Amino acid sequence: MLWMIISMGLIILIGKRVDKDPVWNLCLCYLNIGWLGLPIVATLFGDEAAQVLISAYVGSSLFGNSVGVGLLLNNSNFISGLKKTLKSPPVVALVIGVSGIPLGHFVADYFGEVYFFSKIAMGILGMVILGIWLAEIKLNLNDLKKSIKPFLIKNILFIGIVFLFIQIAAYFDLKLILENQKTLYLIPLLPPAANIIVLETAYLKTGRSASMIAYGTIFSLIAISIYILLVQI
Repeated sequence: MLWMIISMGLIILIGKRVDKDPVWNLCLCYLNIGWLGLPIVATLFGDEAAQVLISAYVGSSLFGNSVGVGLLLNNSNFISGLKKTLKSPPVVALVIGVSGIPLGHFVADYFGEVYFFSKIAMGILGMVILGIWLAEIKLNLNDLKKSIKPFLIKNILFIGIVFLFIQIAAYFDLKLILENQKTLYLIPLLPPAANIIVLETAYLKTGRSASMIAYGTIFSLIAISIYILLVQI
């Protein structure tokens, strides 16, 4: 989880040197691990590999839904921007969630079904908002060209970070990581998270990420298909 948070932070810092657009940078680092990554990994590599990806998913969600808000607000006044970020629903939800960790068993026993359906509802909400924006805009060749650059940059940066992470894991003999390298190298191929469009709609009232998410998903499906063929050889 921690390595994913650090990775996303590094990618945002590097991405800002390439493009200052907060939506562009969020699409660069916040990946669709839950909706696309987990089913593929669980099917191909088993439950142990899925556990590794779940850890990355938690880190990605925590970072994307908290720091991502601050990135989108992009307030020139640091104090004002920090206050708005801390008061945002994703950050408030994060604080409540962390505070409720000691009550984990109680929540699981009495609110398990609520959590289950809430999780499904959030996933559906992201897809619905993405669909609404896609219905409003016309995808064209220019959008396709614009989406190629962040996809390539994202893959180069994430693959480099995954490689370094595996070297560190080898040094400390972290067997769980070393035994699931194929899973880790699949992460860079994942598309931008659909939840980005939810955050963008809420805080910027725009839907510019829709085309990047749509084309990014197409690129990812092609790249993942090739990757699966290679690792199965």
